[in-house]
Amino acid sequence: MKYNIVKKERRRRRISKSNALINAKDKVTLSALEQKMVLFAITELDGSQPALPLSVSFQDFFGKKRLTSNHYRDIRKACKSLASAAIAFEEEDEAGNFLKGEYVPLFSRIRAEAEEGTFTFEFNQVIVPHITSLKRSFTSYHYIDVEHMKSGFSIRIYELLMQGVDKYKSREFSVEELKSLLGIINSSTYDRFSNFRKVVLDRACTEISEKSGIDVTWEVSRKKGKKVTHITFFMNRKEAISNTQELKESSPIAVDENLKKQIEGMRALNLSDEQIMAAIGLDAIPDFASKPKANNIPVSKSGSVQGSLFNNSDETALKGNRSLLEKRRRLIQILVEYGLTQQQSRTVMQKVGVSKESGIWLLLNEFKMGVKDGKITSPASYLIKLLNSKYQVGL
Repeated sequence: MKYNIVKKERRRRRISKSNALINAKDKVTLSALEQKMVLFAITELDGSQPALPLSVSFQDFFGKKRLTSNHYRDIRKACKSLASAAIAFEEEDEAGNFLKGEYVPLFSRIRAEAEEGTFTFEFNQVIVPHITSLKRSFTSYHYIDVEHMKSGFSIRIYELLMQGVDKYKSREFSVEELKSLLGIINSSTYDRFSNFRKVVLDRACTEISEKSGIDVTWEVSRKKGKKVTHITFFMNRKEAISNTQELKESSPIAVDENLKKQIEGMRALNLSDEQIMAAIGLDAIPDFASKPKANNIPVSKSGSVQGSLFNNSDETALKGNRSLLEKRRRLIQILVEYGLTQQQSRTVMQKVGVSKESGIWLLLNEFKMGVKDGKITSPASYLIKLLNSKYQVGL
């Protein structure tokens, strides 16, 4: 039987899923490759003929003209796994007690053909209404937003957060709920929260922030004794950032050569004024920091910019990674919320940085939990002492 083969421009491939499907629980954990095959298949569907079997070429899926035996092996393995992939539509009462459930395979048929270099799929008819001709209660995004993610957990968490990214800035999950959604509720691998944090939460936030259009962080939001019971994700669209959202200065910025050199150094990295304001936490570029002439930019003998706001480890990443700017502004926002001045917050950002390795996010997470638990009664002074003790920032 000859199946219809559809070719679409990669950047135009768009995925739409009902929110009910996104919120359904995975019965098995799908790898990143398996998730991408499902999503790629959704982009191929024609709403007028959703039941028609469709074939996708291996070359089209991988975006490569030359494939190796590893590509064929990976597709074969993924198809075998997807043949048993299923989801659960379950309902619970307000107390979390099970009421009813429907357990549905994703595909009625999926096959791979090495000679033709294609995999052919046909979605289960129960699934089709959740991925075609959607008019309400659905979420859409482009395939390229998840194409380069390496973790299947990153893709699933990205979908869950995309449901509300334009409606609210955070979303809370119980740990058990999130594990159910990811298909790992019965996996002993993630019984220890430290493993769950490292393999699932930290990696997902890093990948989503670096490879998609939203910036994501997370923190512990509730505990029962020492056990973490709930976590909260914070998300923002990168393109939604505007000058009106910039943090306000509580007092005028001093006119000094240090700030001037910082701004000049950032301009030497080809950053726009908007990016500079976001990174430093300014409402506007001060008049004294006029754009320097090319031959007046301070440069060391090694060729690096002097007086830059950025740590050496950050400069290379900053050139092509706007998510670093988002993390810098997020750090300033948190510090200001807990009583530090804008100047103090910028000092911390300068000396500590925002990388995971610096430990600043873990420190702030533990600090927030202390505040919520009532163990810290003077947040600003306690935080200053904590930062001075760990990082010698001189506040």
